[in-house]
Amino acid sequence: MKIAFEGIDLCGKTTQITLLKTELEECEVIKFPTEKTALLKHHIEGKRIVDGKASFFLFLYDIFEHTKALEEKKHYLFDRYVFSTIAYGYSFSYETAKKIVELSSPLIPDVVFLLNISPEESRKRRREEKTAYDKNEKLQQQAYERFLKMAEENFLTKWVVVDATKRPLEIHREIMQHLKECKKP
Repeated sequence: MKIAFEGIDLCGKTTQITLLKTELEECEVIKFPTEKTALLKHHIEGKRIVDGKASFFLFLYDIFEHTKALEEKKHYLFDRYVFSTIAYGYSFSYETAKKIVELSSPLIPDVVFLLNISPEESRKRRREEKTAYDKNEKLQQQAYERFLKMAEENFLTKWVVVDATKRPLEIHREIMQHLKECKKP
């Protein structure tokens, strides 16, 4: 099973992935962006300025490069996926970004969990700003709105919106319940 976790910064993706990983056998976590693409890493850290359209394609390249040969027998948990590329892809309209991703034929997860918190809640949770993306409130708002649209449309696959303002174990139980329902014939 391939499960993507999405949401704006500090919504709890890493926490939920850590909790879920303990429940699944043969499980691998892939956190995007990976550390493998130096130019992308430098762009995120603000050490290198990359055009918005180029960064969109760098994020997609990173995802495709790391998902092209995944084994069928394993469970994969994606900490961000192509949906984040659409959500944060400020250089393309929402529809254009979706079309580019669709035409790229990405590996489709079985389910996407959108851990839903508002940009205001994200700011309350932030101790320090780490990247140019964190600092950009307008971009965080755009990403939030785009994530909700994709969830409403069930873009590419089934989406489950989870209230990420709840306690982590409550959220985990909700995710587990949805996964049990997904496995039913």
